[in-house]
Amino acid sequence: MKYFLRLSRENLILAREEVISLMKTKKFKLVDNFLIIDEKINFDLLAYTFEVYKFVFYSDKLNIDWNEIIKGSYKVEGENAIKYADIIWNKLKKPKVNMKKPKNQIQFFKIGGKILCGILLKEIKNNFEERKAHRKPGYYPMSLNPKLARAMINLSRGNIILDPFCGAGTILVEAGLMNKKIIGNDVSEKMIKLSKINLKYYKIKDYNLHNYDALKLKLKVDAIVTDPPYGKGSYATINAEELLGRFLKIAGKMLIEKGRIVFTFNKPVKIPKEFKLVRKFKIYIHKSMNKYIYTLEKWK
Repeated sequence: MKYFLRLSRENLILAREEVISLMKTKKFKLVDNFLIIDEKINFDLLAYTFEVYKFVFYSDKLNIDWNEIIKGSYKVEGENAIKYADIIWNKLKKPKVNMKKPKNQIQFFKIGGKILCGILLKEIKNNFEERKAHRKPGYYPMSLNPKLARAMINLSRGNIILDPFCGAGTILVEAGLMNKKIIGNDVSEKMIKLSKINLKYYKIKDYNLHNYDALKLKLKVDAIVTDPPYGKGSYATINAEELLGRFLKIAGKMLIEKGRIVFTFNKPVKIPKEFKLVRKFKIYIHKSMNKYIYTLEKWK
């Protein structure tokens, strides 16, 4: 079956790459903010996708057999819905319109001179607003946006997720809700306590928390996802760039072959020789701050 996804325009490249990271074939076509794919993935994991549709056609013509497409009741949505509803009605042998609970919701999107048509399969609702920092019992104001955290986890493609600078546990909570095995670490005992509070609040049980210096960790994982400190913080004698650079060398030892590290930073970063750059994104935070999102893969 062929599908298409309506992606968020908030960051279209990130939205696209998040989907591709979960795919095996990597075959896709991007049309405006719609991604056409030939592969079923776990759509519920996605952060920057709004809806998933069964692909019907992408064309400047509507000359198709609607009796083969629509089985059971239906309704038509989208631009010029009345026009297309009339066409479908006249083509069907036994049309069954149901505007409240249709078996098929036919959706039309006009893109340039063509029409993209699909049948709605799923609306993705992950309630990210309800999991923002100020709504968590273990509150910490500098926490990562949970929507971005979810996308970073998808980019990592990992099942065992380590966050070595876990703070109040935003990445850990999102990974836990995705049924990943999670390992959190922070040099601050206070942050570990906040992480534990938040993990318990969201009823996440399968986790390990460590109160160590991240530069002394000795673990083996298939993915590292983190939002490292940009200021000195608890690493009073090390600036942020030195801390990240030293940790990346350690990350190369902790990751399995082709394991990934996905991290944020407030400026461009030099890539260590142990890694290849998979993708780099620039995320707008507010008028005085942007973040860079790096996806690196261990290659030797």
